[in-house]
This record gives sequence, structure tokens and C-alpha cells, in this order.
Amino acid sequence: MKKLLCFCIGLVFTFSYAQDGSPDASFGTNGVIIYDFGGADYAVMEIDESLIGRIMVLIKIIDINSEFEDNLFAFNQDGSLDTNFGTNGVLNIDNPTFDYYGLKILPDGSYFLKSLSNSQFTVSKFGEDGTLDTSFGNNGILQPFTNGGEGSSLIVDADQTLYFIGKQNIAGETHLIMNKFLENGLPDNTFGNNGSTLFSLGTVTNVITTNFFRSGDNFYLGVNVQENNNPSKNIFRFLLNGDIDNSFGTNGRVVIPIEEEFYVGFSVFNNGEILIGGSYWDWITETNVSKIIKINAQGQILQNFGNGGVINGRTIQYIQGNQRFIADGTYIDFEGGATLSYSRYFANGTQDSSFQFSSNYNSELGGFALKQLQNGKILIVGSDIWYNGPEINIILQLFNNNPLSVSEFDKNSIAVYPNPSNAIFKIHFDMPITNIPFEIFDGLGRKVKLGNFNENITSIDLSSLERGVYFLKLADISQTVKLIKK
Repeated sequence: MKKLLCFCIGLVFTFSYAQDGSPDASFGTNGVIIYDFGGADYAVMEIDESLIGRIMVLIKIIDINSEFEDNLFAFNQDGSLDTNFGTNGVLNIDNPTFDYYGLKILPDGSYFLKSLSNSQFTVSKFGEDGTLDTSFGNNGILQPFTNGGEGSSLIVDADQTLYFIGKQNIAGETHLIMNKFLENGLPDNTFGNNGSTLFSLGTVTNVITTNFFRSGDNFYLGVNVQENNNPSKNIFRFLLNGDIDNSFGTNGRVVIPIEEEFYVGFSVFNNGEILIGGSYWDWITETNVSKIIKINAQGQILQNFGNGGVINGRTIQYIQGNQRFIADGTYIDFEGGATLSYSRYFANGTQDSSFQFSSNYNSELGGFALKQLQNGKILIVGSDIWYNGPEINIILQLFNNNPLSVSEFDKNSIAVYPNPSNAIFKIHFDMPITNIPFEIFDGLGRKVKLGNFNENITSIDLSSLERGVYFLKLADISQTVKLIKK
């Protein structure tokens, strides 16, 4: 029995020892793959990955007359084109009625495309083979704000219900409007008032919604407003029923304590603390200025974070499942050329020296997108900057990254088996336990299950969850374990 447990531990905690942040030498040529798809230029809009590992990228191909054509590209894990999709891995989706800019793959391989159509925010659903799914919405199309309001923010929840948030002027006041739709694209009339909730911002102007995402049992929304000629950047927190969460900040609102010139984004740690990243272009010094701060749920800057409460020269990319975060220090020149640079930090703002970023592509990029894959590695897809032409290519780069930080584990204290599993994961502790809380998070950081361990050998049933990668967090012994649901 002891030999079996040791073997299981070896299975669970066997990982590559390549330097995190370095190019994945097994991908293309030293971590780089270059494609020429015939464009004079490109705009890489978004990357997503299916549960079976298909990587899809939405790219606008731009010709010499600055006319663009929308295409979907499908790649295998090794960066080769997936010839089972479209024509040799490429699907032309160009349509004069739709200006596509966003992509979301669903668990069954079908996908949503976000677009503007006749100035209306639009979501279209397509099958895995790229054909329009006419059973969704109105013949495959959903425009969530046709009954009033405007917006462009979407959350696709784990059960494939859709939440949209936007703004609407009612009787001289600006309201935030949240609409919920079922998996089939029809309104969820059990949500709010016939599928909608409203929250008044009062008599504010210049309202812009930014981040919109779910973390745990809450929705978070970034909103920039002008109030009595005073601009502010704010975070609002909502309950899952669409009501404002009055336990957050002041009546559900926190004002971000950052200077007006910064464009900001934010993410939320599992403990509710909020990571804020901001940047702006300084026209006097012709440099990009950026910084990261961390605040609590009352909007107060945490001074024990970073260096006196701040990390300068970086903005945030995302928080990993183990609560370390990837920070973006990419240098942008005056003409828009990007020299990639990333770092990894602990939640307290201390730099993680085990992550050392380097790239084997030595030219600047124009537009690019980044995605952490299910295996933890970081994929960047971009195009050459125009001034390095005339030949402009699409470049795929893959970088090593281990989001589990296994080197910090006490490898003798826990075993998980089988892993991967179709449903049941057995947990064995080599130490006496009484009551250890656990939480399960999906790859997007959403809490999907919680409970307590109270025996030396127990199990977790993930049969109700979709296939994919999950993270088991053990609160009392500060461990996180990767679970693969087949």
C-alpha cells in the first residue's frame, strides 16, 4: 500500500523542470512559430482553448487598402494548423453585417462570437464545425439590448447561461442594466424583472463600463463616471441574482484610489482583495507609465503590498489559480511596437524569482493577445509591427509556466488518485486530520465546489462538472493541487 501511495504522489507531482517564463523549446523552433497568411497587416482579437485542447484565434486580415477580413484560425497544441477545422485550419467568417471582435469556446466545442451589427452588441453561436446554430436566440443571433440600453460586456457561466451588462438612461438617471439569458438564448424570466435588473448611478455622465467577470458568488464590474465634474473609476459588486451587494464598499461601490490619467483593469483574489493595474502614455516623456496596487473591499490601499503599497513599471495580466499573478511590463514604443516582458509575483507583491521571462523572437510585435492554456503554459499570438515590414507575419510563442508551484508543496503529505479521473478523486493524507476546508476552482478562478475533509482517506466527486482542469485548494495546509477531469 505504501508503494502505491508513493507511486500516486509521483504521478500527481511530476512536472517539467524547464524555467518558468522561458520559451517552450518543444514548440516550433525554440518556442516560436511563424505564419504568413497573406495579409499586409493583421489584428489579433482574441484567443481561446477548447476542453479537448483546440486553440482558436480570431484574427482580422488587413489588405493594402486597409480593408479587413475576419477569419478564425484553429491550431493544435503543437502550433500546427488544425486541418479538421474550416479549410486547412482557417475559416473565413467575414460578413459585412458583423464586425467580429470576441470569441468564447463552450465545453462541447461550439463557440460564441461577439460583434457589432448595425451598432448593436451581438452574440452569434456556431457549432464546432463553424456552422451557425439556428436553435440559439433568433436564428443563431442574440442582441441583448434591443429592448433598451447599450453595452458590450458578457459572462458565459459554467452552466452556459449568459449575463450581459450595460447602461440605460431612465428619467434623466443612468442605470446599470444586467440581462440574463438561458443556454438557448432566450431571456431567463426568473431573473430580476423578466430577465433584467436595474441599478441607478444617479445623474452621472460619461459612463464607461470596463471589466465584467464572476469571482466566487459575486459579479464584479468596473465603471468610469463623471460626477459633478469629478471623474472617478469604480468597482461595483453584485450578487448572483443581479442585486447590488451592499456589503461591499459603500452601498456596493468602491472608488479605485488611482490617478485620473490611468486606464485601469482589475482582478480579485480568492480572499476578496482586489488587484488593480493601471497604465497610460506620457506624451511628454514618450513613455508608457504603469503601476499595480492592491486594495481591500473598502477601497483602502494595502501598504504591505509590493514596495510601500505599489509595484511600479508593471500592470496586471491575470491571477493564477495558486493566487500568484502575472504582471505585464511590456515596453511600447512611440510607433506602437511592443517588446514583450512579463513577471510573476506572489499575492503580497513580492517578485517570484522562479519565473524568468525571455523570448526567442527578437522583433517588436504590433497587436497581440495572450492566453494561459489549460496546462498552465502561456500562449502569445501577435503580428509584426508595420515598420518591420514589408513582410508582416503572424507569430505564435509558447512559454513555460507552472501555475501550481509544486516545488513549495510538502510532497509527502497528500496524494490524489486517480488523476486524471472521470469523476471520483481519492485523497490520502499522510498526517492526522480533523477538519480541513477545501475549495475547487475552475481554470478561470471561479469557485465550483467546497466542503471539508475529516478523514485520512476521502474523495471528491466532480461528476457534475465539465471536462477540464480544476484546482483543489486546501485551506489549512496552504496547498493547491491540479485535478484533471476527463
